[in-house]
Amino acid sequence: MGRSVTLRENPRSIAIPVARYLAVSFILGAGVLMLYMGLIMIFLILLGFSVPLSVLIIVVGSILCFVGMGIAAPSTISLAGVLSNHARDSASKLSSYLSARGVDLQSFSTEISAIRSNKPSFSTSLKLFIVSIILLFLFLLSTLVPLDPLLRLALILITGITSPIAIISSIYSLIEDLEVWLYIHRSQELSIIRKISREDPIIEGVKGERSPISLGIFLAIITLGLYIIYSLPASILNLARHMEWHSELDEVMKQ
Repeated sequence: MGRSVTLRENPRSIAIPVARYLAVSFILGAGVLMLYMGLIMIFLILLGFSVPLSVLIIVVGSILCFVGMGIAAPSTISLAGVLSNHARDSASKLSSYLSARGVDLQSFSTEISAIRSNKPSFSTSLKLFIVSIILLFLFLLSTLVPLDPLLRLALILITGITSPIAIISSIYSLIEDLEVWLYIHRSQELSIIRKISREDPIIEGVKGERSPISLGIFLAIITLGLYIIYSLPASILNLARHMEWHSELDEVMKQ
């Protein structure tokens, strides 16, 4: 019986831009909150209350959302490329490790190919980002440009409600796709490692968990977007821990 090494998700393999996503979550969370607050103030104005800061809050919230989405969209495209490269690299390292141990690669060809071809798709999130920008632009336009009163009210009500929800949906589509990719990727890797580790185990107890996207969207809406500030960083940190864990796995494989 060989040695048993317990791998914890620690040292760094591929750097994930955690700080960038922290910034995105704070900017978008604050922006969506201000959009909601501005919409509530507009409703108060319709009821006869005087709320002079409503337009200013909507403008500032819109600027924050535009900035947040401007950072998030290219970061999402970059992240997809990083994860695809990581999957290919992981498959190559596992193949080399199996060869070094004299294991027949044919018996693992399906698993290795599955790891290599597991590419994340963030296309839904990116499409929702575009929709969010259009809706947000119309919302901002309806509050600043002189329009027919009924048309203005209709635009404010429709775009004011849907634009924050579209922003939240784009973030949670990204989170869900990332969680699904990571869950599958972990499962595929651990399936191979556990098969070759029956007599010489090299890994113990790495969990792959994910939450339903609907719960995150619901929590973000009822907290006026503030839940974004927790949920996006939590998902990115979960990915970062997995990448760090790979460094220790690589060290064990070299022994």
